[in-house]
Amino acid sequence: LHMPHMDGFEFMGAAAQAGFQGALIIASGQNEDIRRSAELVAQLRRLRVLGAVAKPVQKADLSRLIRMTLYP
Repeated sequence: LHMPHMDGFEFMGAAAQAGFQGALIIASGQNEDIRRSAELVAQLRRLRVLGAVAKPVQKADLSRLIRMTLYP
């Protein structure tokens, strides 16, 4: 959610405005409540969110979210 030049919320707004059709995985060192809020903001912007994971990101967490997309 904290990135150089643009934060994650600004990125979600730009992605939504551009008509992004992919899916997002939110990765943040912020606490779980903040990550959940970011998920809700993305959903309100009609973006597809696979989930939110804590940093440092664990390979198992990413694999789980990606598998959910491939095998819903």
